[in-house]
Amino acid sequence: MPEGNARLEFTGQLNDGQQQFQVDVSPFGSDFVVAAGQVKLKGLSLAPFAQLWKPHFKSLEGRLDADLNIETRQTSDSGFSHHQKGLLNLSQIRTQIGDSDFSNENLAWDGAVRIDIPKSAES
Repeated sequence: MPEGNARLEFTGQLNDGQQQFQVDVSPFGSDFVVAAGQVKLKGLSLAPFAQLWKPHFKSLEGRLDADLNIETRQTSDSGFSHHQKGLLNLSQIRTQIGDSDFSNENLAWDGAVRIDIPKSAES
């Protein structure tokens, strides 16, 4: 991270889940913007979010845990990139989609996602 970065950090709760968030941002560089940090959630209930998925999901139950590291960068010479690495875990998941019921004790993803969008040739 370049000099002059700012840190935003907090620990608390999101509904009933424990939350920890930390990000370093350098928004005032002349040729780049960088945000890098970590997001942690533990035991977040999915039920309050069910209404956001209607009408696709008739119901949604379970808990979400997350431990993610992120870095997003935009530079004037290379374009935009986003890198995310870590673990997402859905436990005691139960949902109804249409007439189909789905339930599982544990669904986990441990991996990385990288998105690179090069600078346009027109710029």
